[in-house]
Amino acid sequence: MNWKDRLYRLKKRSIISILIMVLLGISVFFLYVGSWDAREQEDVNIDALAEIHSNIEPKKEITHQEISPDGQKKIVRYELGYIPQLFASNYVTYLDNKIIVAVTNNVGDSEREYYTFIGEARTGYPHWLGNNYVFFTSYCGTSCQGLMLLDVRSGQRWSAILTFLSNENGSRRTHFRDWFDKSFEFPGFAKKIHGEMKNNKPYLVFDIENEKAVEIGQKRLLFTGNVLEEVE
Repeated sequence: MNWKDRLYRLKKRSIISILIMVLLGISVFFLYVGSWDAREQEDVNIDALAEIHSNIEPKKEITHQEISPDGQKKIVRYELGYIPQLFASNYVTYLDNKIIVAVTNNVGDSEREYYTFIGEARTGYPHWLGNNYVFFTSYCGTSCQGLMLLDVRSGQRWSAILTFLSNENGSRRTHFRDWFDKSFEFPGFAKKIHGEMKNNKPYLVFDIENEKAVEIGQKRLLFTGNVLEEVE
């Protein structure tokens, strides 16, 4: 092979290499433009979605409200209406976030409301236990009842469990594992739970009934802020 043939082949390879590089460059350019357009479209969708959510005003229904013993605070239980956009069209998510518990400070003056708890659909009505705590029932399962304690100042929560047992003779008894890992047991079934102030002291009160649904008395526990104490 003479030097002319070698020069021809070298030029041919150079031209082919240049063409390949140009084609690759064009391909990369269009891929980049396409991906940029996709990102721009995604940003538009996200912005539009955010704008939709910012304009949503959830429908709230007051299902319970109660003034604190000192008259300075109000606790309110709201039930949210179902709005598909707000819950990503997921009804289970809605049920898990259906109930709002809010506290209002300085009742009758410069009132300000704060959301202190968001819970599922089976969250019960909140009741005051003193002036800084409320409690409400929560879902537990079969033959038991959850009982939540909420500090309305900090939002801190504690969980307790009521277990309902039956004796061999058909009578009932209630076992209560409180918010501070202390256990109580008493005969009968806790039909109703409420708070009470007596001599400026808060009490957790259980109204008790027997297996025939006849009221047989009360179980009263003194609440000191970090412990429950049994009283006669």
